[in-house]
Amino acid sequence: PFSFMFLLRVGLGSSININLITLMGLMVSIGMLVDASVVVLENIFRHKQEQGLDTLAAVVEGTREVGLAVVASTATTVSVFVSFMFLEGTMARWLSGFGTTVSVALIASLVVALTWIPLASRFIFTGREKQKQKSLQLLTNGYAATMGFLLRRRFVALVVMAALGWGSYKLLGVIDREEMPRVAEREIRVDVLLERSYALDAIESIFASLEQMLLKRHEEFEIASVSSQFGRRGGRSGRLRGRLGIYLKEVADPTPTQLVQERITAALPVIPGVEFKHGQL
Repeated sequence: PFSFMFLLRVGLGSSININLITLMGLMVSIGMLVDASVVVLENIFRHKQEQGLDTLAAVVEGTREVGLAVVASTATTVSVFVSFMFLEGTMARWLSGFGTTVSVALIASLVVALTWIPLASRFIFTGREKQKQKSLQLLTNGYAATMGFLLRRRFVALVVMAALGWGSYKLLGVIDREEMPRVAEREIRVDVLLERSYALDAIESIFASLEQMLLKRHEEFEIASVSSQFGRRGGRSGRLRGRLGIYLKEVADPTPTQLVQERITAALPVIPGVEFKHGQL
């Protein structure tokens, strides 16, 4: 893959480089890189072991037999990721390099599977191969018998597939689902809404008193630090808006963040013209 990325930069003037996004693309494609090579190598070995062909004939016949299938399967996967290269806007900055890297890696694996693997097999499989183990032979025969039975009785195969689909649908309704996983973050955000009549000095004094109150009770609330953001800029409601960021300690047996938030809410003072709202945990 790195060689192909270099060729893209030098030969085609591509701007692809090695960064966090392209490395993530390589991480995603790492499991797919060996698929084509494994298929070709296994088929060469099968021809030599089961049919008793000499090494050169097994290499030629084994590669020719699965070559088109390997090309088709790789092209199907590449067609999904190569579409990322044609995105526009902000997402293109992230997904374009990702899609390019995965596509380049898969194409590189295909070239290796159809060139280097047959060449290497010519010199690896030089002796007489051992026969399959009995356990593998039993699995192979069982699979062949099952597939033969289903192909001869296609209606039975259709019923089995329908039953599996129905069962999967029923199980899907039993499994708990949520859009995003719940993560117990040790952070609480409190939005502070103030009337526009407050001057900047008064706002600063309010936030200073809030910070002082929270830090005095830092042991009770497991507070590590407190930050404030405020100014004269108004929000959509027409009032001034500020924010308290309360960062909790990472302890061995922490109090649930939701419970700490409730305690902090109860401890916040009542200030005329000031309203407190909690942000998302």
